[in-house]
Amino acid sequence: MAFHTGRTVEPTREPALAKSAAPRVVEELLAEVLAQSKRRAEVEAFIKSVHDKALRTAGRALERDEDAQDALAETYAKLLAGKTEPRHFFRSLNQTIIDRIRARRREARLEDLETGDEPCSGRLDDQDPLDILIHREDEEERQRMLAAARRDPRWRYIKHRTWAAPLRKKCAESAPSNA
Repeated sequence: MAFHTGRTVEPTREPALAKSAAPRVVEELLAEVLAQSKRRAEVEAFIKSVHDKALRTAGRALERDEDAQDALAETYAKLLAGKTEPRHFFRSLNQTIIDRIRARRREARLEDLETGDEPCSGRLDDQDPLDILIHREDEEERQRMLAAARRDPRWRYIKHRTWAAPLRKKCAESAPSNA
């Protein structure tokens, strides 16, 4: 292939240029296109294989089907754009679901402020006295259950089990300090 610039091209240079540069450029371009199409095919196959499970997962976390489908579509878009990988798909879906739940809560708080309802507060002065009493009774019951579990002679064997880790943590938190 000769480029016409008004000058004559030497026949010895043209074949050398054609043999060295053009095939390499074409091969690189084809490799890039094939890699993209192969990745796209892999992603499409992955989407088909996990769609039902992902939709059920999103449906359980989000009450409305439209929200679940939107969260799933957003995660698919991240996957197709290369912002996540198939092995991290469910982590990305989980994060999308969490973001949607947080946004819904923010909207609810804003609506409460607009309507004049008092938002929930963590301060005891702002809470309903009945809620405070219920919380105290629940905490007393939890403390009684933990004390009974610690008195059990099987506790020394149970505490070494992996499934008992949360219970060990609660016991450590509720244990009286020696200070």
